[in-house]
Amino acid sequence: MNRSSLVFLSIAAFSTFSVCAQEVTIGDLKAKGGTALSADELRALLPGKVAHYETPEYTYQQKFEPDGSVVGSFHRSFAARQTVQFRGDWSVSDDGRWCGVQRSYRSNEIAARYCRDIYKLDDKYFYSAGAKNNNARPAMPIKFND
Repeated sequence: MNRSSLVFLSIAAFSTFSVCAQEVTIGDLKAKGGTALSADELRALLPGKVAHYETPEYTYQQKFEPDGSVVGSFHRSFAARQTVQFRGDWSVSDDGRWCGVQRSYRSNEIAARYCRDIYKLDDKYFYSAGAKNNNARPAMPIKFND
């Protein structure tokens, strides 16, 4: 295979990936019947589960312990060379958001604080950050396993 063929195949593969990776928004989920989980639904779902999800830069895995603690890890989504472990705490806010505090294993310093909404459409779950009334925000897939 010559060089121009390889360049063409690379461009074609990248173009296909970009089309397949179109962003889904909260508005899209709602239009298809998706709903935000309530505080009670989250409190029933999360304890003991392992969540697998991605951000534009990282791939995460974390376990929601029943006592409110979290252990997890993340690595860069592309060209990962190192996995970083973390621990922290999780909770569910009164308005139905999954909230977390992420701490470094080494120093116990707080590395991140966040709150996310969890939506369900059919048998799939999605998470989203930002203002609850912003239907244009991205809805990212999240999987929960025992």
